[in-house]
Amino acid sequence: MLIIMLEKFTKGKDLIRLGMTRFATTYLNLACFHELKASLFTIFSYEEWKISKLDTSHDGRKIENMVLDSRF
Repeated sequence: MLIIMLEKFTKGKDLIRLGMTRFATTYLNLACFHELKASLFTIFSYEEWKISKLDTSHDGRKIENMVLDSRF
């Protein structure tokens, strides 16, 4: 379900991109997260998230807190 929501809100863009080196991979991933930040925030206010099992699970809460953290 989370994968489906990610595809829907990011319009099919991958969050993880591989580069030729570890530095390139890290840079590409950070750039992708920055580009899709608003989409990731939107997922956790979406009604489908709030009624899912993920919202009430420990792992789901952990992911939500991580993404909604101002340091993210």
